[in-house]
Amino acid sequence: MDGEQMMTEMDTYLSENISKEADAESMLPFETLDEYGTDPIGFGEVTAKLLGKVCAVFDLAVKYNRHSSEYLKSCAQLEKGIKYLGSSCVQKYALEHKKYVFPELEELNTTNLYIMASVHFRKIDRALTEYMEEKKAVDDALLDMEYRYYNLLERLRSTEVKLRDYNNRRYYGKEDYDPVVHGLAFSEKSWTGDIHKNDRPMAFQRAKAFSASPAACLQKAAVSGQLTAFSIEPSAVSVGTAAEDHAPALPAPASAHPDEKPEMSQEGEPLPQDLPAENVPECIRILEEAAFRSRVRNLDYLGFTEREMRQLTADPLFAQLQPQLAEEIRRALEENDSG
Repeated sequence: MDGEQMMTEMDTYLSENISKEADAESMLPFETLDEYGTDPIGFGEVTAKLLGKVCAVFDLAVKYNRHSSEYLKSCAQLEKGIKYLGSSCVQKYALEHKKYVFPELEELNTTNLYIMASVHFRKIDRALTEYMEEKKAVDDALLDMEYRYYNLLERLRSTEVKLRDYNNRRYYGKEDYDPVVHGLAFSEKSWTGDIHKNDRPMAFQRAKAFSASPAACLQKAAVSGQLTAFSIEPSAVSVGTAAEDHAPALPAPASAHPDEKPEMSQEGEPLPQDLPAENVPECIRILEEAAFRSRVRNLDYLGFTEREMRQLTADPLFAQLQPQLAEEIRRALEENDSG
């Protein structure tokens, strides 16, 4: 095999792998705001989620061998998490003295964080000491991690000083309210609510659910007024259902053989028949392709590419059957014009 042929085959192999990775990525379903909610996350919820992750990382770090690379990775993650949680301890303490209760944060306190850091300072120190005795050299990564944990222990001690100062100010009637304002920010109890009373909320667009059906059945659904809600994705529009809107349906497609009787549904209605390719309206063809993609990717809605959106808005039949949707897509394209 000569060099040119080898390079060609290598390029082909790499291209195929890239294509497979792209296909795997495209199989992931779109998501909507409804899955996560747009209400501001509160101090208790956000801190509890982080505390859970930090405890999980701590357990992993305990299990890893002190000389493994995975141990150093988990130590780095743990150090960062403990540092963030340390600042939350002051807020939690201040809020609890204002009668706020956080049952999900019962284990969050500087004592527990200091113990977690102490365990791994000792473990890192033992790993470094053993390395130095065996290799007669210094492992830079272990030494750097020991420095970081020393600093972490110092930060937690400083947090203890902040807690004491906060308590003293409360005792002498000179309470510092900053931790309370910080902890309640963006909540219903926020002390800065008046500042934001005239804030204009963002107009979030949401994608409602659409149960994908076979392409033939979708022809009927697509033009019977069931496609109205959608939201812009990076390269597609997610279309949902809205039963309250109804547009005139297309006439039943003619059979390729006039003598054949159309298939009937369980309700006694004729099922949509496939039209010859040359007779299928462009907007129906686009809807069929969108339905096929949704089935292949196991999506519960239809996804339109930007090109399909532009074709739909330029199609007079689609504008006639779905004037509201056509106008919304046209407006979305204008607002999100990629040039």
